[in-house]
Amino acid sequence: MDGKRLRGTAAITLSNLRVLDFVFSGSFSEAKGIASLTLKGTGAAKGTSLKCTFFIPPEDGLPNLWLKGKLLGQAIAIADLPPRLFASAECKDLYLVEPADSWECDAAAEYEANLKFEAKSSAGALFGGRLRLEGPDRVETADITADFCEGEDDCDVAEDAVRIRFDYDLYGPYSSWRLLFTVEDNTGFAISLELPIENPDVVTPKNGLILEVRQTTPMSLEGDDEVIVPVCVRVIDDNYALLGGALTIKGLAETQVVPFTDPPSTAGAYTNDINCLVRGPKSSWSIQFTAVNSLGARATKTLKVLNPRKKMTISLTQIGKAVLIVGPSTYYECALRLEVHDPDNALIGGTMLATTIHTEEWTIEEGICTELGASHCRCEAGLFWLVAENVHIPRHKPLKVTIINRNGKRVSASLTIRP
Repeated sequence: MDGKRLRGTAAITLSNLRVLDFVFSGSFSEAKGIASLTLKGTGAAKGTSLKCTFFIPPEDGLPNLWLKGKLLGQAIAIADLPPRLFASAECKDLYLVEPADSWECDAAAEYEANLKFEAKSSAGALFGGRLRLEGPDRVETADITADFCEGEDDCDVAEDAVRIRFDYDLYGPYSSWRLLFTVEDNTGFAISLELPIENPDVVTPKNGLILEVRQTTPMSLEGDDEVIVPVCVRVIDDNYALLGGALTIKGLAETQVVPFTDPPSTAGAYTNDINCLVRGPKSSWSIQFTAVNSLGARATKTLKVLNPRKKMTISLTQIGKAVLIVGPSTYYECALRLEVHDPDNALIGGTMLATTIHTEEWTIEEGICTELGASHCRCEAGLFWLVAENVHIPRHKPLKVTIINRNGKRVSASLTIRP
């Protein structure tokens, strides 16, 4: 369901147990409680078109169905028919339980969804049946008996109806979580419905494919001319079509092609730490990442890396989203990563300046990591690297960081915080 528009799949079972498959589209009027659908046959039912109307009562009671059209050459007209089984599910609310760890590559925020599920049986055949809930990372089943509601705060059960409201944990870097409910009565007849819940942390582009690339730990220098750049790569696919696709990385010493296989990939998400090896006397390298799913949709990101062997370099980046804190002095709260390399090995004893509205100054020495409250930090003669969380940056003010080594050489980087 997308707003008031409906779309999905349906099946009609004939008296001889033959099953005909359909896709449907239509609309739902919440004020009238009426869903109007057009069913178009697929497979053996191709060429068949049926008009279907559901009336869903606002209170207890089964919906009524009207069906009209031509099926396998025979005209049919059905009125006031209650479905054998009817089910509905909705997300009533979504709560943030734990924000994503800005450090871990595979980190994702944890949410709790408050769900409402109802199932009704016109034959009163629910006792002895079963309810199954399949989520992104687990499957749960429960027998429908008179004790179904035991231990639940908001639940009712009878032979002809079950209703439950409960909390469900959601985790993972998906653009939306897809929950599949299946209810089966005591004759073995079953129906399923899918409930998509949008992830508020993820906004997908038109083709549904997101590619994120960020450096995690500091670059390391190998041999005479090699540099290893450790990155976290995350691909999110709203089409759930990653398996069979691949990630291509160009600009390295050798081009890499990484197939999306299960694991570490799923149909909807791929997350992995990758060490990118670059080599040569260049002053910088451009590393291009291209993700392509099995449908041909693609996303590309380019990471520019300065050669830390050539000259003093600085990189200042925002990690994740920033939260706007409104008050007497409105500011953003966010996580930042700073990395400085000095081929002269003269950082210790130098100076760090951070400027927004005012300028603050620190001496680069052993205790600076503690002084800055960094969650991860290394302070060495040729490397100063830190990850700082819960940093406060005034709104509409860029952050400028300047590093001056003890020989007087300096580098600067500026960053505008994005919500």
